[in-house]
Amino acid sequence: GVDFSKNPRGVIWHSDEIKTFFGSLGQYTKGKGDGSKAIQMYNGEPIKEKRKAEGNSVYAPFVSLALFGTIQPANLDPIYYENKDSGMMYRFNVIEGEGKKRNRRITDEEIDFSGVEALINKIYLKVANWNPVAVATPLGDMMEAPVTHKLSPDALEYHLDVCNKYDDMSSYNKDLTANQREMYSKGAMIFCKITLLLTILWEQPRDVNVLMLKKAEKLTDWLLGSHAKLIKRADKTTEIKDMMESRKSAKDKAFLLFKGMSDLRNSDIAKAVGSKEGTIKRYRTEFNRQAKAQQG
Repeated sequence: GVDFSKNPRGVIWHSDEIKTFFGSLGQYTKGKGDGSKAIQMYNGEPIKEKRKAEGNSVYAPFVSLALFGTIQPANLDPIYYENKDSGMMYRFNVIEGEGKKRNRRITDEEIDFSGVEALINKIYLKVANWNPVAVATPLGDMMEAPVTHKLSPDALEYHLDVCNKYDDMSSYNKDLTANQREMYSKGAMIFCKITLLLTILWEQPRDVNVLMLKKAEKLTDWLLGSHAKLIKRADKTTEIKDMMESRKSAKDKAFLLFKGMSDLRNSDIAKAVGSKEGTIKRYRTEFNRQAKAQQG
């Protein structure tokens, strides 16, 4: 494992398939503790670990773990659902494509991976090297710690308004699902972190102004909106999965797939519900007729 006490400025973990990170949680702890520990690392909380193999303890007062990678949408949905209660997924900045079909597949040879990694390293190094100061740890050692940033007087009121906006969406927005409202409850925290990152990356003064808050709010709104769409899709996928495992008829299951996954082919649906393709074709015709009648 990584010894964070020897990496006071944090660690970047990069993978072409970030699914492996979620698959490794609990691998050596019988499924316990790793998820909450990852959240601690995101929050920058101190961590103390006992290393049985080395016979000693490791204490890291400032922990930073940055995860960067890609994942297929089909793999992302179940991960969202499995981690919805911990709030871990809301700490990721998820960027999803528009889903438009390409004329051809892009090969690895056409992608400048070295350029991507160089850009990532440049961003994180700039954050890590932002005027660190030396502080004493409980063990008496001197380690680097980040400086603090303050809100200017006029920015404080704006900051409170934005945080209240996310709290209201979490508590009172009836158009959101329970999982989406839970996600918006993390909005204020995400907004604060994005504000700090923008302040550092643009090398702004220690006092955070209203203009920076407005930029951070815009990014936070976009990020939370993206999460809301993914949560809705994950909830729908889970609903369909539960339905498919139930004792409902093949017709009921096919209708559910027509509604939730309209792009599936008849042959795929036939395999999923255990029916013949011709039967599924008749079900689809009936489904389309009923949907048209409801719209008219």
